[in-house]
Amino acid sequence: MADHPNRGKGNDRWTPEHDQALLVQGIIALVKSNQTSLYLLPGIIGCVDGHGNDRTSKKVNQLLARFAEANNVDPAVVKSSRRKSSTDSPPRKKVKKENGVKKEEK
Repeated sequence: MADHPNRGKGNDRWTPEHDQALLVQGIIALVKSNQTSLYLLPGIIGCVDGHGNDRTSKKVNQLLARFAEANNVDPAVVKSSRRKSSTDSPPRKKVKKENGVKKEEK
């Protein structure tokens, strides 16, 4: 995490907004960004990881939605929280070869 100029100096009162808007949504985003690590857990890998881990992904989303709801956060944040990782790169351009010349598809 990047250093913040006020890091370690926050003495504000803890409010429900910190729980709901910040921590719960932050936990959901953190799990989503590391979701592929869950696919390697013993009992998942080689057991229920067929179909490209679609079942595991749906179960993770279901559990996160329950977690959000239990903490008074709209479960829709789970769907809106796209899975990201620090290694995400922009999508590759499709290149098509015609007559030995590469052409980019739009």
